[in-house]
Amino acid sequence: MPRISVNYRTITWGERDQIVDGVQTMLEDEHLSPHLAHEISGVATATITNWLSGKTRRPQNITVKALTSALGYVSNDEIDEDGNLHQGFKRYRKINYQKARELQATWLIKQGRGPKKKKPKKKKNKKSNGSAKK
Repeated sequence: MPRISVNYRTITWGERDQIVDGVQTMLEDEHLSPHLAHEISGVATATITNWLSGKTRRPQNITVKALTSALGYVSNDEIDEDGNLHQGFKRYRKINYQKARELQATWLIKQGRGPKKKKPKKKKNKKSNGSAKK
């Protein structure tokens, strides 16, 4: 696959969107794995992993916002002296991640998407050789 480089006057990106670099920095600063970030935000682990690995080059804005806001971050884009945009995030509130995981799990259950109770298994009548005993 050829390298893709998109250039505008104020934004340049190559392998992946700059916003992914901001997400990666945020996750590293918070010491969060993609799976733990999923448990807090509801954004699929595979989605986050695909961003970080480069498989997804331009993530959807709404999905990034779902992740970052659940982790207590907001967009903090900056423009340097040359007028170039640098995307990033800053913390706007401290989140208790354990409580956030519990809230997310409760919300999923209310939505009918969380872990479901297992139905008790029906006992099967065992017949050793197919013949019934009298």
